[in-house]
Amino acid sequence: MDDTTHLDALVGDGSWFKVGSIVIITTRNKSILDKVRASHLYELEQLPPNQSLILFSRHAFRNDFPPSDYKHISHDIVSITRGLPLALEVIGSYLCGKTKATWKDTSEKLKKIPAKEVQERLKISYDALDYEEQQIFLDIACFFIGISKQNPTYMWDACGFYPGKGIEVLSLMSLIKIGEYGKLMMHDQLRDLGREIVRLENQKEPGEHSRLWIDEEAKNVLESNKGTCKIEALRLGYNRRNRWESDDEESYRGEQFNEFTNLRFLQLGNVNFTGDFQNLLPQLRWLDWKTCPWDFEIVNFHPKKLVVLNLSGSEISEDWGGWGPLKVATNLKVLDLSSCQNLRRTPDLSAFESLEILNLDQCWSLEEIHPSVWYIKTLVSLDAYECQELEKLPVRVGRMEESRELPCYDKLAQLPESMGSSESLTRLSLSITGIKELPESIGSMKALETLWANGCKLDCIPNSIGNLTSLTSLNLSWCDLDCIPNSIGNLTSLTYLNLSGCKLREIPNSIGKLAKLQVLHVNDCKIWKDCLVI
Repeated sequence: MDDTTHLDALVGDGSWFKVGSIVIITTRNKSILDKVRASHLYELEQLPPNQSLILFSRHAFRNDFPPSDYKHISHDIVSITRGLPLALEVIGSYLCGKTKATWKDTSEKLKKIPAKEVQERLKISYDALDYEEQQIFLDIACFFIGISKQNPTYMWDACGFYPGKGIEVLSLMSLIKIGEYGKLMMHDQLRDLGREIVRLENQKEPGEHSRLWIDEEAKNVLESNKGTCKIEALRLGYNRRNRWESDDEESYRGEQFNEFTNLRFLQLGNVNFTGDFQNLLPQLRWLDWKTCPWDFEIVNFHPKKLVVLNLSGSEISEDWGGWGPLKVATNLKVLDLSSCQNLRRTPDLSAFESLEILNLDQCWSLEEIHPSVWYIKTLVSLDAYECQELEKLPVRVGRMEESRELPCYDKLAQLPESMGSSESLTRLSLSITGIKELPESIGSMKALETLWANGCKLDCIPNSIGNLTSLTSLNLSWCDLDCIPNSIGNLTSLTYLNLSGCKLREIPNSIGKLAKLQVLHVNDCKIWKDCLVI
């Protein structure tokens, strides 16, 4: 915890805990523990010298101990860091592969920094970054911790920050970590370092900062018309307690953005805009407008450089007034319309000729995906999971080259025959849909690794399934299948097969050819005891 309000929100007065419950609080602010009258305090001790040297060496030399010619200077640096694990990791990673001269310079710099100035020690690594890597680091510290790297990468690429190289460098220098599902993670002290670097750009005038993420500061800058061309990223209308929700909608006029000529990232909560935006926000690459209102009151809004547009959770429909102005965003890569409950049909998307990701997840009223999606040759991911009213896909959606998961839900009853043209598709999930059969062309999907059709109404599997030589996981459980083609024995890469709950009359002996099969589920198949021969 770094704020008592967080503790109050989580624990309250403690009355809801059962007898015997234990609450463990970790903090760098002892006053938080004093406020709640913690019964037991434990101050984490510094790492002892021998363990500090091992940790440092693992990052500096990829070994537990330094080589003989680096032993003395390694001990010096470890001694200066005073057993702080984060500093040992970051400084060790920074020095990995560097010349002896750089080691000596770093050691001298560390000696000049007061013992308590942890951030100054960590800043040595930040100062060694290229300009583009620094921008990515500061963006993550201010906005993207816990966020998948996928969407920010599109923005950084459009800004010329070379995100592939940048993320790799930041990871190697232990300034960030890539977590599960590609999430960007950063230690709290590195986060604080990044935000302090931004704050020190001008301590008295937030309008001179490159990034504004504190809601109160952002509102003050706009309401007092103190915005400047130095502001590159802005978060507005986010309530600290409820993330991006606020009690009352805030409205801002176009003229309040006159000086925001270099704004590339705009993240909005419960906010609306009015007035003329002619020639405003010319560098905008990212617009995150959750809870966008159904009425569109902006005039002359032309975000030509937009690459990421997130309108999730908003009230917009297919008739929303913003669709027309947004057609100028021909470089758009990501369109997130998830949880837009008023959306019954996607708009004509043909203007977004560079679109790669379309997210329609949990659009519960969605009945149709506009056929223009077929003409977008760049589209690689189409997600419409939990679209309960969606009955069919565009007839030629199979043109997509790759996708994590195709949009399939309860009412979907048929896949287009053109699915077979998706030769790079690696995952196809048809779970809990109304699909009764797979197209014969499915055998052309040579790269398919995962096919899950559990809980479908499938009563037939085409013989061409045996052509899926890359398939490793096949789940057909609780389908209406009464037979499996003998060609299933050709799935030489298959490691997982689930046939539980099917109405099979027999199971082909060719299953015995699946040399790599590790998991086979056939429970609740009434005939498995008699028919399975392996």
